[in-house]
Amino acid sequence: MRHNISLISSRCFSLPVKIRVLFFFAILFLLTTTPSNSATQTQQQKLEQLKNQIQQLQSELKADNKQKDKAVYLLQTAEKDVAAASKKLRVTERDFSISQKKLVSLNNQESNLKVQLQENRDALISQIRAAYSMGKQEYVKLLLNQENPATLSRMVVYYQYFNQSRADRLQHIDKRLLRLKKVSREIERQSEKLLSLKELAFNEREILKSKRSQRTEVVASLSASLRKKNQALNSMLRDEQHLKKLLQRIESQLKDVQLDLAPPKEFRQMKGQLIWPTTGTIASRFGSLRKNSGKLKWKGVVIETDVGNTIKAVAYGRVVFADWLRGFGMLLIIDHGSGYMSLYGHNEQLHKKLGDWVQANETIATSGNSGGHIATSLYFEIRHNGKPQDPVKWCKSLPKRS
Repeated sequence: MRHNISLISSRCFSLPVKIRVLFFFAILFLLTTTPSNSATQTQQQKLEQLKNQIQQLQSELKADNKQKDKAVYLLQTAEKDVAAASKKLRVTERDFSISQKKLVSLNNQESNLKVQLQENRDALISQIRAAYSMGKQEYVKLLLNQENPATLSRMVVYYQYFNQSRADRLQHIDKRLLRLKKVSREIERQSEKLLSLKELAFNEREILKSKRSQRTEVVASLSASLRKKNQALNSMLRDEQHLKKLLQRIESQLKDVQLDLAPPKEFRQMKGQLIWPTTGTIASRFGSLRKNSGKLKWKGVVIETDVGNTIKAVAYGRVVFADWLRGFGMLLIIDHGSGYMSLYGHNEQLHKKLGDWVQANETIATSGNSGGHIATSLYFEIRHNGKPQDPVKWCKSLPKRS
């Protein structure tokens, strides 16, 4: 091996300077890219480990709900159905919007092509009229009548220009007609697609409406059951136990499976500067007593917001959980590094999945009332090494609803 290296080195230094430089950079490129690819594979393996751990825990929690609390299990099924229907509708509406913009663009192209076609036709008509006027004196006769050779030469050039101009106009007209035909066909196809998407969106809205209605029935049944058995406190405690178990599993896994976060700015340095994840008003503050829960306190804040509002990530990080959890509904958790996490609950729809990187102010979810709630709200937490922090001390002024 050493013999090979010394042989390569000796041969390299015997080469001209320019080739030696190129050789050096080629070796440097190979040395720097190989570990990067290896690091990427390692990251992917780590993420798969975390994903498997989360899926295993979710299966355990789901089985626990099914066995001990059938109403909660039914709620989970209903709310995940709502989330799936909402996502399908969002994708269809996005496709509809894109298709609509494309149709507007095509219609503009068609209008421009028609204007250009008319301009070329008008120019050609003018040339034909000029040719007709000149046609009273045949081309050959005009040439024969010219006694001055210079004038004769100019006349030949003029006629050549004139004929070439007409040929060019005809060619432009042919091209515009062909392009207009293609655009018209594309407009027809796009119009049919738009009509199909419009019909699909209508059907998906009806499905979503039906799923929401089913979910409302499940929530009403669950609420009545809890009141009847005076089980509200026990249910809240079990909600907290599930979240605690989930966070412990995530934290334990993150210790062994570091996701190598390299934030633009350390999370702890942004205290008091973070954005709020949505607009609205704080209905329940950090540390305040929860209703009908004895001495149980809020470990985050509840922000009342409007239906369909976007939920934003408060800082750069990686999604370490994106699924349904009892009491919190469609929940998304972001790891920000150095033991910091942010939690976003009660969403109707999650836009991110486990392993996704997110930037500050990036949309991660759509507001809702999942988790068995009636009012639309966002449950928002910030934790450091598992310990809840007061979001009010971390975020700037909460923007009001418009």
